Amino acid sequence: MRKVEAMRNFILLHDDGTVHFPFSKFLTERFSNPNTRDLVAQSLRIFYRFCNSCQIELAVRATKGKCLTYDEGRQLGSLCFRPIEELEALSNKKIFSFFGAKTGKRPENLKNAVQANYIGNKKCSIQNNQRLITSNHANGKPRNRP
Repeated sequence: MRKVEAMRNFILLHDDGTVHFPFSKFLTERFSNPNTRDLVAQSLRIFYRFCNSCQIELAVRATKGKCLTYDEGRQLGSLCFRPIEELEALSNKKIFSFFGAKTGKRPENLKNAVQANYIGNKKCSIQNNQRLITSNHANGKPRNRP
Protein backbone atom coordinates (compact mmCIF):
# COMPACT_ATOMS: atom_id res chain seq x y z
CA MET A 1 0.00 0.00 0.00
CA ARG A 2 1.33 3.43 -0.86
CA LYS A 3 0.17 6.99 -0.34
CA VAL A 4 -0.45 9.71 -2.94
CA GLU A 5 -1.75 13.27 -2.74
CA ALA A 6 -4.03 14.47 -5.52
CA MET A 7 -5.67 17.90 -5.46
CA ARG A 8 -5.74 18.15 -1.63
CA ASN A 9 -7.00 14.57 -1.33
CA PHE A 10 -4.88 12.02 0.49
CA ILE A 11 -5.14 8.65 -1.24
CA LEU A 12 -3.94 5.21 -0.19
CA LEU A 13 -3.42 2.80 -3.07
CA HIS A 14 -3.25 -0.98 -3.08
CA ASP A 15 -0.20 -2.63 -4.65
CA ASP A 16 -2.16 -3.11 -7.89
CA GLY A 17 -2.89 0.65 -8.08
CA THR A 18 -6.54 0.60 -7.03
CA VAL A 19 -7.72 3.10 -4.42
CA HIS A 20 -8.42 1.90 -0.89
CA PHE A 21 -11.58 3.98 -0.58
CA PRO A 22 -12.47 3.70 3.15
CA PHE A 23 -8.97 4.63 4.37
CA SER A 24 -8.52 7.36 1.75
CA LYS A 25 -11.86 8.97 2.53
CA PHE A 26 -11.18 8.77 6.25
CA LEU A 27 -7.77 10.46 5.90
CA THR A 28 -9.05 13.20 3.60
CA GLU A 29 -12.15 14.07 5.63
CA ARG A 30 -10.71 13.85 9.13
CA PHE A 31 -7.22 15.33 8.90
CA SER A 32 -5.95 18.56 7.38
CA ASN A 33 -2.51 18.62 9.01
CA PRO A 34 -0.08 16.76 6.69
CA ASN A 35 2.02 15.43 9.57
CA THR A 36 -1.02 13.99 11.32
CA ARG A 37 -2.20 12.47 8.04
CA ASP A 38 1.18 10.79 7.57
CA LEU A 39 1.10 9.31 11.06
CA VAL A 40 -2.47 8.06 10.70
CA ALA A 41 -1.71 6.71 7.20
CA GLN A 42 1.22 4.72 8.58
CA SER A 43 -1.02 3.37 11.34
CA LEU A 44 -3.68 2.35 8.83
CA ARG A 45 -1.07 0.68 6.61
CA ILE A 46 0.16 -1.39 9.57
CA PHE A 47 -3.41 -2.25 10.54
CA TYR A 48 -4.24 -3.23 6.95
CA ARG A 49 -1.12 -5.43 6.70
CA PHE A 50 -1.96 -7.08 10.02
CA CYS A 51 -5.56 -7.80 8.97
CA ASN A 52 -4.42 -9.29 5.65
CA SER A 53 -1.73 -11.47 7.20
CA CYS A 54 -4.09 -12.75 9.93
CA GLN A 55 -7.00 -13.08 7.47
CA ILE A 56 -9.21 -10.80 9.55
CA GLU A 57 -12.28 -9.61 7.67
CA LEU A 58 -13.41 -6.37 9.30
CA ALA A 59 -16.86 -6.41 7.72
CA VAL A 60 -17.64 -9.80 9.26
CA ARG A 61 -16.36 -8.71 12.65
CA ALA A 62 -18.32 -5.47 12.48
CA THR A 63 -21.60 -7.33 11.95
CA LYS A 64 -20.85 -9.19 15.19
CA GLY A 65 -19.97 -5.95 16.97
CA LYS A 66 -16.33 -6.97 17.48
CA CYS A 67 -13.01 -5.67 16.25
CA LEU A 68 -9.87 -7.35 17.63
CA THR A 69 -9.32 -9.77 20.48
CA TYR A 70 -6.89 -8.93 23.27
CA ASP A 71 -4.20 -11.19 21.79
CA GLU A 72 -4.66 -9.72 18.31
CA GLY A 73 -4.26 -6.25 19.81
CA ARG A 74 -0.99 -7.28 21.43
CA GLN A 75 0.21 -8.82 18.17
CA LEU A 76 -0.70 -5.66 16.27
CA GLY A 77 1.20 -3.61 18.82
CA SER A 78 4.32 -5.71 18.31
CA LEU A 79 4.21 -4.98 14.57
CA CYS A 80 4.41 -1.26 15.30
CA PHE A 81 8.08 -1.69 16.22
CA ARG A 82 8.99 -2.61 12.66
CA PRO A 83 9.55 -0.08 9.86
CA ILE A 84 6.52 0.13 7.55
CA GLU A 85 8.55 -0.66 4.43
CA GLU A 86 9.77 -3.88 6.05
CA LEU A 87 6.26 -4.96 7.07
CA GLU A 88 4.87 -4.44 3.60
CA ALA A 89 7.70 -6.49 2.07
CA LEU A 90 7.40 -9.46 4.47
CA SER A 91 5.40 -12.59 3.74
CA ASN A 92 2.46 -13.54 5.96
CA LYS A 93 4.50 -16.39 7.42
CA LYS A 94 7.30 -14.03 8.43
CA ILE A 95 4.83 -11.64 10.05
CA PHE A 96 3.45 -14.53 12.12
CA SER A 97 6.99 -15.30 13.28
CA PHE A 98 6.95 -12.00 15.20
CA PHE A 99 4.12 -13.36 17.36
CA GLY A 100 5.52 -16.81 18.13
CA ALA A 101 6.96 -18.00 21.43
CA LYS A 102 10.17 -18.99 19.64
CA THR A 103 10.94 -15.42 18.55
CA GLY A 104 13.57 -15.08 21.28
CA LYS A 105 13.64 -11.28 21.43
CA ARG A 106 10.89 -8.81 22.11
CA PRO A 107 9.94 -6.76 19.01
CA GLU A 108 11.44 -3.58 20.42
CA ASN A 109 14.80 -5.37 20.87
CA LEU A 110 15.07 -6.64 17.30
CA LYS A 111 17.45 -5.02 14.83
CA ASN A 112 16.15 -1.81 13.18
CA ALA A 113 13.31 -1.36 15.71
CA VAL A 114 11.85 2.13 15.72
CA GLN A 115 11.84 4.40 18.80
CA ALA A 116 9.38 3.75 21.61
CA ASN A 117 7.68 7.18 21.68
CA TYR A 118 7.03 6.83 17.94
CA ILE A 119 5.42 3.46 18.65
CA GLY A 120 3.12 4.98 21.25
CA ASN A 121 1.85 7.46 18.68
CA LYS A 122 1.21 4.73 16.08
CA LYS A 123 -0.52 2.42 18.60
CA CYS A 124 -2.73 5.23 19.86
CA SER A 125 -3.63 6.19 16.31
CA ILE A 126 -4.49 2.59 15.40
CA GLN A 127 -6.67 2.17 18.50
CA ASN A 128 -8.52 5.42 17.90
CA ASN A 129 -9.19 4.59 14.25
CA GLN A 130 -10.26 0.96 14.73
CA ARG A 131 -13.62 2.00 16.14
CA LEU A 132 -14.36 4.26 13.19
CA ILE A 133 -13.30 1.68 10.60
CA THR A 134 -15.39 -1.02 12.23
CA SER A 135 -18.43 1.24 12.52
CA ASN A 136 -18.11 2.25 8.84
CA HIS A 137 -18.20 -1.42 7.80
CA ALA A 138 -21.19 -2.07 10.04
CA ASN A 139 -23.05 0.86 8.48
CA GLY A 140 -22.65 -0.48 4.95
CA LYS A 141 -19.76 1.66 3.78
CA PRO A 142 -17.64 0.34 0.90
CA ARG A 143 -15.83 -2.90 1.72
CA ASN A 144 -12.04 -3.17 1.95
CA ARG A 145 -10.48 -5.03 -0.99
CA PRO A 146 -8.25 -7.98 0.03
